[in-house]
Amino acid sequence: MSELCPDRCSLLTPPGAGAIAIVRLTGPNAKEILERVFRPHSHRLQDDQANAVSYGRIMGWDSLVLDDVLVAPAPSLASSDHERSLSFDITSHGGIRVVERIIKVLTQAGASHRTESGSGEGAWGGVTTMERETNQELCQARTQRAVRFLGHQRLRLAGILERLASMCECDPGQAREALWRLIQSQKAAHILLHGARIALVGPPNSGKSSLFNHLARRRAAVVSPRAGTTRDWVTASVEFEGIPVDLHDTAGVDAATDDLEQKAMDTGQAVASGCELVIIVIDASHPNQRFIDGEFQRYEWQSSRRVIAINKIDLPVQEDRVSGPSCGMCRVSAETGAGIPDLIRTCLDSLGLRGFEDSLPSLFNHRQLSVAQRALGHLGDAPEQAAALIRCELIGQKSA
Repeated sequence: MSELCPDRCSLLTPPGAGAIAIVRLTGPNAKEILERVFRPHSHRLQDDQANAVSYGRIMGWDSLVLDDVLVAPAPSLASSDHERSLSFDITSHGGIRVVERIIKVLTQAGASHRTESGSGEGAWGGVTTMERETNQELCQARTQRAVRFLGHQRLRLAGILERLASMCECDPGQAREALWRLIQSQKAAHILLHGARIALVGPPNSGKSSLFNHLARRRAAVVSPRAGTTRDWVTASVEFEGIPVDLHDTAGVDAATDDLEQKAMDTGQAVASGCELVIIVIDASHPNQRFIDGEFQRYEWQSSRRVIAINKIDLPVQEDRVSGPSCGMCRVSAETGAGIPDLIRTCLDSLGLRGFEDSLPSLFNHRQLSVAQRALGHLGDAPEQAAALIRCELIGQKSA
């Protein structure tokens, strides 16, 4: 079939349900076929720009939207055709029916369907270690922002690293600065892909559960005017500006009146101590609730990054509830939603995501970070070895 129809589409990710699926369309007429079914939201489809990622919709012949997708130029598969061959990777949601419909509409538009055996890795051709890692992350991406970030890295990162390797040999000083920026970016990229754990802590009846429900956009926690309602921790998966977050609501911190209340507080502290960030929630309308820097030193989660949320600002506010905080502070209302966007931005800033741009090159896993750190260590006395590490281990050799 492929000899009669040189334009073909293949599923690259493993078959079955998953978070993300990638379909590759390749052939001399690939761009024309894709333009028949793809409607970009912004700029036109590009085939000559290595960093051009287009966001849009795949349309069925009945003018119904099949899925919102990302489309990017990709290295062409080996072909017996003598004509110019183009390749595009279509990244969609991973539902079985979604993938089937996208492949069907591509075949209706003029492509043949090539089925790959096994996991689909054969369709990638000879890809590097870094490309395989990017593809694996794409299959597990939790948010659309993560998919866009990985799309940019897959298209640009290897080329930038190759130029960095050459720089190591001719200008080690400039290479050191560039490599250090990549190393610094890894932590934020890891949070973008794998998320962060954030716990709500604070005195009883400060509105933690109400704030939790507002951030979760559903009634996930029981809310009551009675202090101490929350006895066990509750978790919800949310997004903060495209960053996946596992949000935890915990029992109020106060002097325990019985064993059950003490166990609830101990459990909440244990959960919060394992989080990357805690939000300390204080009732702005309560005359006896306050936060003085250092007041919570006895609690384990004190060592975590902290943001203070002065809640219930929709009620008459008591002044001077906060004194000398050593972390970000926001005034919010879980009842009306006032101040919530500012709270989310402050949390992301505290996690090191201030100024993080998805389109810029970034390392994104611990293996890459380790190799980059080793290369940085060699730049002073053995720049050639640093260049070899970048080429052979950071980018990695192509598979057979």
